[in-house]
Amino acid sequence: MTDQISREDRRVAESDIARLVHTYCHRLDAGDFDAVAAMFEHATWQLSSEIVTTGSAEKTAVLQEAMMLHDGKPGTRHMVSNLVVDVAGDGQTARSLSYVLTSQVAPGFPLQLISQARYEDTFSNRNGQWRFASRVVHSDGVGDMSHHQKGAAG
Repeated sequence: MTDQISREDRRVAESDIARLVHTYCHRLDAGDFDAVAAMFEHATWQLSSEIVTTGSAEKTAVLQEAMMLHDGKPGTRHMVSNLVVDVAGDGQTARSLSYVLTSQVAPGFPLQLISQARYEDTFSNRNGQWRFASRVVHSDGVGDMSHHQKGAAG
C-alpha cells in the first residue's frame, strides 16, 4: 500500500506550489532572468513546439535573446488565475494547471493585454522543497508583441 499524504501536508504542498508559480511571475516581470532561470535548473520549459529548454542556462539564453527590456524590465504583469494543484498521494510530485494573462506598458506603448495562455506544470519535492520539473505554455491568443519580443510584429 502506498503512503498517503496527510490533509495538512497536502494543504502545505499546494500553498508552496502556488507560491512557486506566482514567484516565477514576479521575477519575470522584474526582469530578473537569472532568478527565473534558476527556478528551472532541474526542469524543462516549453514555450512552443520550437522553443524547449532544459536547465537554467538554456532558459536564460532564450529570455535574453527574445525579450525586450525597458529600463531593465519587460514592462509586463503576468497575472495567474484559476490555479489548480493536484498533489500525488505520496506527496513527492504534483501537477498544476493555471491561466495567465500578460499585460504590458512600455515607452510609446500604451497599457494593453498582449497574451493569454495556460501553464501546465509538474513539480517534484526534493528534500522538502518543491521545484519545477516541467512547464508547458499553451498560447491561447497573442496581441501586439512588438514591444515585448525582439523581432515581433505589432
